[in-house]
Amino acid sequence: MGFVDQLTDGRARLGPGTLYRTLARLVADELVRESGASDPTAPHDARRRYYELTPLGAQVVREEAELLARLVDAAHSAGLLNGNRRNR
Repeated sequence: MGFVDQLTDGRARLGPGTLYRTLARLVADELVRESGASDPTAPHDARRRYYELTPLGAQVVREEAELLARLVDAAHSAGLLNGNRRNR
């Protein structure tokens, strides 16, 4: 939730209900899976879960990123975006 807030400069909020429903859907669609990883520096919380992309999920993410890149390029070509393209 904090990552989305930071990434969007606070313009998009992701509530816990939306987050957990989305995670459940991603697991059901076999795009992510619960991993056995843990973070020893995180505060202990028995409910804390960690997730990782499945190979299918990684493929879908790559395809979506490529689509977004094409859309950004088209917006630049159409003069819809100001300034230089930011690389991340």
